[in-house]
Amino acid sequence: NEFTHLFFLVWRLILDSSANIYLDPSTAHPQLILSEGGKRLRCGIRSSYVHDNPLRFNLWRCVLATEGFTAGRHYWEVDLGENLGWTLGVSKESAPRRGESPWTPEQGYWTLSYGNEFSAETEPLTQLSVTLKPRKLGMFLDYDERQILFYNAESSAHIYTFADMEFDGRQKLYPIFCTGVAVELNVMWH
Repeated sequence: NEFTHLFFLVWRLILDSSANIYLDPSTAHPQLILSEGGKRLRCGIRSSYVHDNPLRFNLWRCVLATEGFTAGRHYWEVDLGENLGWTLGVSKESAPRRGESPWTPEQGYWTLSYGNEFSAETEPLTQLSVTLKPRKLGMFLDYDERQILFYNAESSAHIYTFADMEFDGRQKLYPIFCTGVAVELNVMWH
């Protein structure tokens, strides 16, 4: 039917926008452990000292991708596995990384979180009713249209959209990954 065909075309567009994402150790909170290949992260105690720097998150257990986007469409997935505490999405290059700051679009963060329940990090918080907890979360950033869409990557079900994102000109938007638990998050690529 027409709806199925349209859905397939849209999903194909999303998959054709696949981005190969790597985690940037220079931005990683000291309690995040990144894999050698820069594709997996978990919370834990590092075996060596990590030097502080102004790019590093010092309160929230987060890490940015190595590359930011200034145009185009980009899609990536995160294998959540059994992780029960995460925040994922994008942030402006200029978004605060030091100290306690709200995770809102006004501060330069467009993220979804899962703890005891799903929420979009807005002010006030937007509770999401997701019937099936995704094991893989897909994120589709359309920089030029200024929106990011979140999907259950296994069922292709839409979860949430941040539209009309406000940022200056060609400011870089970076994928952001946060976890407070020892269970790995795995960044996927098609």
